[in-house]
Amino acid sequence: MTRGQYVSYTNGSAADIAYCDAPTTQSFSVITAGRDMAGHQCYQFWNQYGPNNIPLVLGVSAGNPNRGAPVITWENFSNPNTHPDQYWCVY
Repeated sequence: MTRGQYVSYTNGSAADIAYCDAPTTQSFSVITAGRDMAGHQCYQFWNQYGPNNIPLVLGVSAGNPNRGAPVITWENFSNPNTHPDQYWCVY
């Protein structure tokens, strides 16, 4: 993802793989988010660099479960019930 002082972010921006020239603003941390209702371990990928000083997380566009679905950045809603597309679970 291209990040830094030269970029502005909006919800739904595509996550890009790019050369990392500012590691502190270009990386996402893996945060344990508990387990889903089936008992699978879930995670969030987030970074505190975002619009309105709200952490950005990686999500799947429209919650699409199919392979090849676009990965996007979005403000963290911290709610697996209304925004499951922001959580990544191991199956």
